[in-house]
Amino acid sequence: MRGIALAGLLVAWVAVAVVSAATGGQPAGGGDTTDWSKCLACHHNEGVNLPKLSDLRPLAPGSLTRVACMDCHKAAELSVSRGDLRHPVRPLNAHVECTGCHEAVPHAKGAPPPLPLGDYNWRVCLACHRDIDAKLRMVSTHGRHPQVTCRRCHAPHKPLQAALPSVLVPQSIRGQWTAGYDWQTSNAACFDCHTAAETMVSLLAGFITLNTENYHERHVVRGRILCVECHDPHGSMQPMMIRGQTISGELLLYRKAPDGGSCDTVCHGVQHNALGYRNRLY
Repeated sequence: MRGIALAGLLVAWVAVAVVSAATGGQPAGGGDTTDWSKCLACHHNEGVNLPKLSDLRPLAPGSLTRVACMDCHKAAELSVSRGDLRHPVRPLNAHVECTGCHEAVPHAKGAPPPLPLGDYNWRVCLACHRDIDAKLRMVSTHGRHPQVTCRRCHAPHKPLQAALPSVLVPQSIRGQWTAGYDWQTSNAACFDCHTAAETMVSLLAGFITLNTENYHERHVVRGRILCVECHDPHGSMQPMMIRGQTISGELLLYRKAPDGGSCDTVCHGVQHNALGYRNRLY
């Protein structure tokens, strides 16, 4: 028991020494009068003036983004070819207090405050985003995957990259918006886990006509349709996280069958009436 007690004292002494070194020789609470909850006195809050995600979504099916491109951008900016069909939006730290995830303790300029454990304080996110909380409990969801965390897709201190399909921008600039389309960059969060070989090449399983055509490649690469237009990365009541509504607001009904499946929706102006595929012999 004495050995255990001595070991505990040693660990405590080392912890105090580490904190002291990180705070320039002053342990937390050791007479320091600085209000360490005012993080932004030193730290730049990047991206606070960027639009919200909801600003880049339509009010009704067939309409454009809530905030018009010309409200923020000059015509010359919109005339440049675009390879990345994403638009930066406000980062998490623009609307969540620093102390919601970090403990406010004294620290020197070069030493960060204690990092949150695990997937930062995701409970802070779900306290407001009740819809996401519900999706993470649905039939088909990333919420049950142990390797998928909030911060895997949502960087806490950098602007988030929101998918902005061409159907949501004015017709006059759609050509420039998609001219240099880079399908891997535009879907970077998905391809961080799902490889191109897995999704775009195979003719043996998945969203394919057996030994004939890969429909992920047809939609994403040739059709310039983003993964999240059809898949909800948080979760869905339909198989394979197929959305109930596309990002552009169109209803999407997916029917899974023993030998494939079919879709009913309007996709980039193209009507799908039980448009099906057969990926196996049955």
